[in-house]
Amino acid sequence: MIQNKFWFFLGILAFLFVAFSHFVLQKYLMLQPCEQCVYIRYAFVVLGFGCLLAMFCVLRYVGIAFCVYGLINGILAAFRLIGIQNALESETFIFGLKGCSLNPKFDFNLPLDTWLPSLFAPSGFCGVDFPVLNGIQNLSPLQEWWISLYANGWYLIPSLKFGTMAECALFIFVIYGVGIGILVLVNFTHFFKKVK
Repeated sequence: MIQNKFWFFLGILAFLFVAFSHFVLQKYLMLQPCEQCVYIRYAFVVLGFGCLLAMFCVLRYVGIAFCVYGLINGILAAFRLIGIQNALESETFIFGLKGCSLNPKFDFNLPLDTWLPSLFAPSGFCGVDFPVLNGIQNLSPLQEWWISLYANGWYLIPSLKFGTMAECALFIFVIYGVGIGILVLVNFTHFFKKVK
């Protein structure tokens, strides 16, 4: 069924976003994840599991509930991060910001930052999305080029300073919301056709 394939695609894509943020942004480009960043990763993981669960008719509504929960958490974390970035860029910024800690709190007090520190332990500060080399010197020329490209902050289009990481994450969550909404409508349409 095409609907199951789409659920599978959305689930795998969510995990690929987590892998991209970890292996490319964090490990290759040296962008350190902040507390809100690891919450966004966590939201993608919940979203991915929800989509994979929704592939199975028996678990479809449980999966959809996971998806909605992941979307809400991801959108809220992205909005908090956008707010922090805007505050840091503001001329009236004076005091520290709430919403950025090196000790994240996950659902059910899961110690994900202890179990998978590379993925879920914040090592950067919110709103600081430029490479932090920490004395690393043995970079390839290509890696040096990419890092210099993002030396003033990560943007989807660096030359235009368009699309921060938080804005891109928010956009992705909104697109997911639309896609999942369409799948839910299709599911309800099939259900009501069967009932008639």
